[in-house]
Amino acid sequence: MLVRETAARELEERRADWGYSKPVVALDIMWNSAFVIVSAAMLIITINERPNTLIRLWICGYALQCLVHVVLVWMEYRRRNTRRVRDDEMGGEDFRDVNNDSEDEEEDGIVYRTSTRTSFTKRCESINTMASFLWWIVGFYWVVSGGDLLLQAAPRLYWLAVVFLAFDVFFAIFCVVLACLIGIALCCCLPCIIAILYAVAGQECCICLSSYEDGTELHALPCNHHFHSTCIVKWLKMNATCPLCKYNILKGNEQV
Repeated sequence: MLVRETAARELEERRADWGYSKPVVALDIMWNSAFVIVSAAMLIITINERPNTLIRLWICGYALQCLVHVVLVWMEYRRRNTRRVRDDEMGGEDFRDVNNDSEDEEEDGIVYRTSTRTSFTKRCESINTMASFLWWIVGFYWVVSGGDLLLQAAPRLYWLAVVFLAFDVFFAIFCVVLACLIGIALCCCLPCIIAILYAVAGQECCICLSSYEDGTELHALPCNHHFHSTCIVKWLKMNATCPLCKYNILKGNEQV
C-alpha cells in the first residue's frame, strides 16, 4: 500500500525536482526579492510623479505577486527538503518488517499530510501564475495607453514598468529555448547513457554501486534487472519502478 501511494507522488515530483534544487531556488528567490525591493524603493522615490494611468497600482500588484511567489517557492523547497531527509533516513535504516501495522499507519499519515500540503502549494502557485499573466496584460495596456504623456509625467515609473514587462517576455522565451535544448540533449545523449548503465548493471548493483560478490543474495525484477536483495527492498518501499530502466512493477510494461 505504501508503494502504491508513493509511486504517483514520486513520479510527479521527480519531474520537477530540478526546479527545486538549491541553486535554482536561491536564484529564483533572489531575483523576485530584488523586484520587490526595487519596486518599494521606486514607489518611494517617485512619490511626486503623477502618471496619467494606474501604473503605480500595477507596480504594487507586480511586487505583491513576486512576494507571494517567493513564499510559495520557499514553502515547497522546505517541504521537499524535509521529505528528502526523511527518505534518506529510511534508506539508511536496517530493513524492517513491512507488515508492522503501527509503522505503516504512521507512514501513511505522513504521505497523506505531505500530499495535502503539495496540492495546496501547487494550487496557490497556479493561481498566482494565472494572475501574473492577466496582470501583465493590464500593465502592458496601461503603458501603451499612457503613451508619451505617461513618459513625461512619470518617467521613472514608466521605465520601471517597461523593464518588468520586458523581463517577463525574456524569461518566457528563455524557458522555451532551454526546454528545447534539454530535449535535444536528451535525444542525443540518452542512448549512450542507457548503454553504459546496461553494461555496468551486469557487474554491480546500481543502487549501492557495489560489485557483486560470490554468494551474495540478489533479487531480479520482472524486467530482468537484478540488485542486492536488501537494496531493492528499501528502494521499492519508496519507488515502484526499476532503478535502471524505470519499469513500473505495478503497471506491467508501462514505463514512467
